[in-house]
Amino acid sequence: MFADGETEVTLGSSDEVDPGELPAFDATLETPNRAVVIWTVEGETVFSAKVPNVETRVRIWVNHSTEPDRIIFGLG
Repeated sequence: MFADGETEVTLGSSDEVDPGELPAFDATLETPNRAVVIWTVEGETVFSAKVPNVETRVRIWVNHSTEPDRIIFGLG
């Protein structure tokens, strides 16, 4: 929640950002535009990354299951 303060968001290659824990999310997403974009609920882009394929494995790690303040997105 906004009232709880800022959230730290990291986006990178899975082998670079993997914290060594099981991810909360691990799936292959269709990326026909060869890009992954992370945005807020207000539609503001937080991060974007070009990806080489039309399908991309995405893993997400969080430090709390319902109200995380640290979220890591790993691509590939």
